[in-house]
Parts: sequence; C-alpha cells; structure tokens
Amino acid sequence: MELLKTSDINTTEHDYFEVIANKTAVLLAAACEMGAILGEVEPERRSALDQFGHHIGMAFQVKDDLLDYVSTDSTLGKNAGLDFKEGKVTLPLIHALKSATDRERELIAAAFKKTRTNKKDFESVKRVIKKYGGLEYTATVSGDHIDKARGFLELFPSSPYKDALLELANYIVTREA
Repeated sequence: MELLKTSDINTTEHDYFEVIANKTAVLLAAACEMGAILGEVEPERRSALDQFGHHIGMAFQVKDDLLDYVSTDSTLGKNAGLDFKEGKVTLPLIHALKSATDRERELIAAAFKKTRTNKKDFESVKRVIKKYGGLEYTATVSGDHIDKARGFLELFPSSPYKDALLELANYIVTREA
C-alpha cells in the first residue's frame, strides 16, 4: 500500500495510519506479545503487551516521519527530507494539505511529479507544512500513542522490565535522530 500511495497527495490520514500499522506497529506488537507468550502470562496481560507494542510502533513511525522534516542530515544520521525525495506522503504533509490553498497543493503536486527533487522543493513543501501546523500536529499524534502505550502497562506491577518499557516510551518521545 505504501508503494501504491507514493507521491499521492490525496493520501488520507486513514491510509497513512494503515500503512504504518502494517509496516512498523505490527512488528513491535508481535515482539512485545512474543515476550508475553514466552512468559506464559494471562490473556489480558498478553493483549496489553500487544497493544503496548502497537502504540509504541505507531509513535515511533510518526516521530520518524516528523524527524524527516525537522532534523538535519548530521542529527538524523541519514539525509533529511529522504521520505519527501522518495515520494512518501507522511503525516506532517497530510495534515498541511487539508488546509493548503489550491496554489500550495499545486506546488506540492508539482514537486512530487519531478523525477528528481531538490533542496528548494523540499524547503517549499516544508514551509507549507510549518504554515499549517503539520509538525506540531504530528508531534501530538506521536505523543498520544505514547500515552496510550504507557496506559497498557498499568496492568503490570513495578519492575525493572516495566521500567525498561517505560524508558523505551520516553526515548521515542525525546529522540532527535
């Protein structure tokens, strides 16, 4: 589905969330649930760990898509704007496109139609994203998933393992690369 949506500025939030749920969240959910299976915990806690992993995965991917627009090459460890260059329509852009003018939408569509985008194209799209609060919105969505993930850990008593999972959640919120 991600490939089908490449450079499609009509990608909806629902489409985006479906892609990242099936790409990143399912992997982390499975890893967390596997721990519950191996630990032979009761179904309620097993489900809680699955949901923790799902929301951590969603938050991680949303944050990663945000960092693609706000980080520099050196802090990100890869080229900033790589998702844009690859034609990935991610949450910061999807949110901005909801409010963008026809002219701004045309500018973005034209950038995505190019076989090779440049820094000027990226900066133009980034300005539209900033103008309509796409970065702030994306950070909020990531934080909401972290809050949901933490909530699923309330079923578990304090332990070094729970602390490690909470630390993972904190890392996702604060990571800059």
